[in-house]
Amino acid sequence: MFSTVLWWALALYLVTAAIFIIIENRRPQSTYAWLLAFAAFPVIGLILYLFTGRGWKAFSQEKEIAQEVVSGDLRTTLEKRIHRREEIVALMQTERPDEVDAPLMSLLAHNPGSILTAHNEVEILQDADQFYPRLLEDLKQAQHHIHLQYYIWTDDEFTQQVRDVLIAKAQAGVEVRALYDASSRSMMSKDYIAALTDGGVQFHPYLAYNSLRTLHLANYRCHRKITVIDGKIGYLGGMNLDREQMPGVAWPTWRDTQVRV
Repeated sequence: MFSTVLWWALALYLVTAAIFIIIENRRPQSTYAWLLAFAAFPVIGLILYLFTGRGWKAFSQEKEIAQEVVSGDLRTTLEKRIHRREEIVALMQTERPDEVDAPLMSLLAHNPGSILTAHNEVEILQDADQFYPRLLEDLKQAQHHIHLQYYIWTDDEFTQQVRDVLIAKAQAGVEVRALYDASSRSMMSKDYIAALTDGGVQFHPYLAYNSLRTLHLANYRCHRKITVIDGKIGYLGGMNLDREQMPGVAWPTWRDTQVRV
């Protein structure tokens, strides 16, 4: 009798676990791996999942924060720009028909939440030797705000220059806010971080995983590399704030791309 109840309990456990895993819409390999873990190690598998497998929590928290931050006038502005996507696509096709990639423009226009803008000047920077000097110069010219978000942010000869510029601008009254992925914390000295925060820079890690409660965030890193200066100049692409990305430092060549808009 006891064994029958135990088998039914195990079956109910596996079915319930399978439903939750499938609802999360994971990759097939991940789904099969977790189902196997639940079946082979009922108790241990559940504990591992609670601490490391709850990817939904990271994304739901990010969504809640985004909804809280994007409100009021900012939400109204974004919604207006989103509604103008088709208008901008038509404008670009009329003004520069030979330069517009129609399928790509259509894809971007139908991407939920995406914003298209026209009449921008775009410069492609093909390595750190091109990117880093331009970035430093633009940071020095900031008048109102500097916003940065980077995946890898190290403490080296180049980023010390970035630090000094950010501190100088913050002390001159410019709003300076920066996010770095929590995995970069070990790449920066305490003195480096303290100098920024003490100098008036709002400098914070993103998606920290410093306890068992937040261990499930370890696999969800923020790979963005973005700089926005005064709402007029922006950088985005594949280059981090790391001297090793400069050709000849860690490798003979380092091919990456950053775009200055």
